Amino acid sequence: MKKLILLPLLALVFGTANANTTTPVNPVISAEAQVKAKYQGAVIRGTEREDGQIKVEIIHQQKEKDVVFNAQGVWQSTTYDMRNSELPDSIKQVLKNSEYSSWSVDDVEVIETPTQSMYEIELDKWFNDEDMTIYITFDGKIL
Repeated sequence: MKKLILLPLLALVFGTANANTTTPVNPVISAEAQVKAKYQGAVIRGTEREDGQIKVEIIHQQKEKDVVFNAQGVWQSTTYDMRNSELPDSIKQVLKNSEYSSWSVDDVEVIETPTQSMYEIELDKWFNDEDMTIYITFDGKIL
């Protein structure tokens, strides 16, 4: 008789334990959900796995952006192009007051990460066909 009472009780305990386990979340679905939350109104153009990462291509605030997550779905970076004319005056002043004052800005890309945001600025000297890339944080520090 004790066995008959014990068996249903054990089934109930183990059945409840199994019901409380969580189903693993698909990292691609998680990445897309994070994009929708972080970039309100963004349109997802595509999602792909590449080199162990998840890359979500979006249109947000009339800009094409690449939002990159690691294989587990944790946000790593967002990058997008910026017109030279959109570069903040404070950053233009940093360039003007630096050793790069004689260089021309050729291209600007914004890189945002969990720990830092910066501008990737391609510079060139048209008169001697030189080019280089520098990084300046949003607060004006040249890296």
